[in-house]
Amino acid sequence: MKEVHHWLELASKHEAAYTGLIHDHNYKWCSEFKQSKTRYKEMLTEVVKALEDELNKLDKPTDISNMRAGAI
Repeated sequence: MKEVHHWLELASKHEAAYTGLIHDHNYKWCSEFKQSKTRYKEMLTEVVKALEDELNKLDKPTDISNMRAGAI
């Protein structure tokens, strides 16, 4: 999640140009992102929230560092 939050930070600081090779390979996404200067960040924020919601539904990991080898 640290990396994903870094992407959000970068989206706030840098404006992308959705042209050239990026447009050639992802023209539908580029059209969507070109709608406004903040569209990419808005969409990314939505999916990050959805990802966090789903991850939070999972059971928390157990610390297995103190378990005996045969007990796992």
